[in-house]
Amino acid sequence: MKIEIFGEITHSLAALVAEKVTKLAEGEEVELVIDSPGGDVAAGWRIYDTLRQLEGHPIKARVVGVCASMATIVLVAAEKSAREAFPNSTYCVHNPELCWLNTDIPARLTSDALDNLAEDVKKHAAELLAEQQKMVATLSERTGYDLEKMQALMDEDKMITADAALAVIVPLRKTTRFCVLHWPRSSV
Repeated sequence: MKIEIFGEITHSLAALVAEKVTKLAEGEEVELVIDSPGGDVAAGWRIYDTLRQLEGHPIKARVVGVCASMATIVLVAAEKSAREAFPNSTYCVHNPELCWLNTDIPARLTSDALDNLAEDVKKHAAELLAEQQKMVATLSERTGYDLEKMQALMDEDKMITADAALAVIVPLRKTTRFCVLHWPRSSV
């Protein structure tokens, strides 16, 4: 069964993935095709968890464009030997971000309002750090890449090409049509 992760990772997409996998025939392979800049963290984890809990269903993942942010978490749901990438694909891992799009900051900041805001910032910072640690641990575990090196790579927050990934984090076995991702060796 083909599951396409194209565009932004959303809760709707996560629900579609969950619905699709319930229709898998026994032993049926899952072909995951990724071209995504990432998206909602919770939705990405839902897709990852849904795929990882599939027993008896091999998962093959192919990156056909961009694989960034939470899309990299979805990618590593597949085993190392089952990850493929087109040669011109691009990758990015980065630390989770907090969007302050709709904050309830009062027009006049009183001492109490500042205290409440400071407490909210502390709480969100702690949540971000916990999420960051979970992402780093998952990527490190599923790729074989050292925790500290993975964190350093996430801190860089930059797009890299398949060729750069080959040298930096993604030892690729080149084939005529695509590259096979063996994300990555510890010795890199």
